[in-house]
Amino acid sequence: MLVAGHETTTNLLSNSAVILTDHPESRQRLADNPDFVPAAVEELLRYDSPVQGLSRTLTRPVDLYGQRMNAGDRVAAVRFGEP
Repeated sequence: MLVAGHETTTNLLSNSAVILTDHPESRQRLADNPDFVPAAVEELLRYDSPVQGLSRTLTRPVDLYGQRMNAGDRVAAVRFGEP
């Protein structure tokens, strides 16, 4: 529990710093409107999640890019590229 909470919080803070540095107009808008902080945190979580890969168990068969995956197969959902 300690490591999981520490890692996700650290990643959210660092991701947010990079995003707000890359988007100075958004950073300024947030600085000018502190009431936006809760909504900004939610949006930053969505925009560049601190958790980049998740495993899931398929509940039904799926064909994806010519690959057959069956119900019960474990798959990894990973985001590639820019958010």
